[in-house]
Amino acid sequence: FLCNNVMEDPITSFSLQLLSYMLFETPNSPFYKALIESGIASGYCPGHGYDMSMKQGTLTVGVRNIGNSQEEIDGIEQLINETLETVAKEGFSKDFIESALHQTEITAKLPKSDSGLTLLQNLLSFMNHNGDPLSVLQINESLAEIRKRIANGGYFEGLVKKYLLDNTHRVKLIMNPDGKIVQEEVTKEKEMFQNVQKQLTPEQKSKIVKEVRINFGYLIILTLIESKFEGKPRI
Repeated sequence: FLCNNVMEDPITSFSLQLLSYMLFETPNSPFYKALIESGIASGYCPGHGYDMSMKQGTLTVGVRNIGNSQEEIDGIEQLINETLETVAKEGFSKDFIESALHQTEITAKLPKSDSGLTLLQNLLSFMNHNGDPLSVLQINESLAEIRKRIANGGYFEGLVKKYLLDNTHRVKLIMNPDGKIVQEEVTKEKEMFQNVQKQLTPEQKSKIVKEVRINFGYLIILTLIESKFEGKPRI
């Protein structure tokens, strides 16, 4: 689903991140119960959830390792829509929402070994698309505004309805693996090498063998030099 303009509406982006967490990432999440815990699929598809790395955010709902019959695919799509309709109608419990807010706040503020890199990655999208990079750092202000909207009632239910259920700007992707592709690539590679070999003259073949031996000799010498400086054998 193509969602909001991230640069113009960072509060909604933050809210959709929270919504994505509640929909997918806990044992009590609606999609976890409907799609994973039920045994319909072994896991979510790569890139599931809300992505705000581009100018316009996207939210992806999908699973992997399922059958490829049209009946099964249609059934999963129907289940996804039914789950969204249930969320839009019933919403989330107050305790679940508060838990998600608390978890988001801890994750954003808890120092980690790669905190600097993570922060830079979060800022880059706003810098690249003429947004306000400082909005990423305003965690307290964003959470306070979101809590205010939640207090008015039906906030996350409205997000589900607007950006998912009633959103016609979407694409459905079905990817089926090709069980023969590895063998086909191996066969093509062998044919390519055979064709190259047929075109080489005896002199060219001899030159290639000589160059390989010389390069391998250099590699051994460099390895011995490194092991000497490090004080331990390498080969």
